Amino acid sequence: EPGAAAVLARCDRPSLAAYGHKLLDDWLTADMPAAGAWMLLAQAHLGDDSTWDRLAPLLKSWPARSRWLRAIDGYAVLATAGTDAALRHLIAIEEGMSGGPMTDRARTYLTQAAARRGLSVTQLADRLAVTHGLDEGVTLDYGPRAFAVRTDEHLVPYVVGADGRRLARPPKPGVRDTDPGGYERFVRLKKDLKASAAAQIARLERDMLRHRRRPAGDLAAVVLPHLVLGPIARRLLWAEYDTGGRVLRALRIAEDGTFADVHETTATVAPDVLLGLVHPAELAPGELAGWVQIFADYEILQPFPQVHRPAVALTERQRAATSLAVAKPVPSDRIVDLRTRSWHGNGFNAPGRVHTQMNHLLPGGLDLVVELEPGVTMSVPNAADEQRITEIWADDADSGHWQRARRIPMGSCDAAALSELLVALDATMELL
Repeated sequence: EPGAAAVLARCDRPSLAAYGHKLLDDWLTADMPAAGAWMLLAQAHLGDDSTWDRLAPLLKSWPARSRWLRAIDGYAVLATAGTDAALRHLIAIEEGMSGGPMTDRARTYLTQAAARRGLSVTQLADRLAVTHGLDEGVTLDYGPRAFAVRTDEHLVPYVVGADGRRLARPPKPGVRDTDPGGYERFVRLKKDLKASAAAQIARLERDMLRHRRRPAGDLAAVVLPHLVLGPIARRLLWAEYDTGGRVLRALRIAEDGTFADVHETTATVAPDVLLGLVHPAELAPGELAGWVQIFADYEILQPFPQVHRPAVALTERQRAATSLAVAKPVPSDRIVDLRTRSWHGNGFNAPGRVHTQMNHLLPGGLDLVVELEPGVTMSVPNAADEQRITEIWADDADSGHWQRARRIPMGSCDAAALSELLVALDATMELL
């Protein structure tokens, strides 16, 4: 209603939020009837940051209780509210999802919310990454003495006293200290910072696998100055890509914040050029070896496996081929375990059935298809300890994978996604 916005604007926000909490509690107590779903949707206009803190855990739990539609409504509420706190929760929910229609809906709402700020989802997530107050400065004030909190290049906090001495942790408060809670605040900050760093590291690893890009200007203006993201980003390998998604040149962030190529030459990158975290399968073996040496020379400890990540890079001959063969057998247990990693097959969940084919979705509407002999069963011990992979090939995802002719070159597969799947099959297998 047009008049409702004017009425809400004249109301006290904490009182509105309290009223919204009461509506939400009544609806939950009544077991979330569909006719009362408006009480959930109303939170987008009544709620405040405390509402999103209460709502987010519910949204994560509802799909497991078959409350998919209510969860989707909740995603819309967070996106419509559009505050930093609401969108942080929506980003965390989307990042924890494993795919499927609900992920698509959450991602759609998140994309729309980011677009209202003129940003991509990646740019929004970078800007909303928490700093725990480190950007403004954190001081533990004991009264007669104080300690400034700092972090090292691995985001481990420490303190510096008035005399300039660096201590791994502040001393325990003494009898003359007037604020004995300072030490506990440091312990809590250390725990929160560790959790935030782990979440951001996981997000950046997903960015690598999902080919999410950032304007080069964002690295200098947003990511590197960030006291949590910056130390992580500096220890990763970035790349400039062409419009087809192929690496033009890989780049590391030098100590002065500039870019350097594999020859240790300073590289000029325009601010609007899109950069992404490079997967080792996207690099030629010789170039990858060069980057491995550079990271070793500078003693750069990466936050997640990247240049040392197990990877399978196809040769030009293999890229041109329409299928691959495997020289070494793969343990049957490895194949059975893959059913928990979004692999599908010819009746994968049918008890006692022998499965001789399985497939996994690739970016771009393709499936990676794997043919097995003698095949595995899911619910009983397998007669054969090992499986021979007779063929690996790519097919349209909406196909039944029954045709005999192989027509899609393996080079059409996303190199990073293909590598991850081949490594998951068995990191030691040899492609012919």
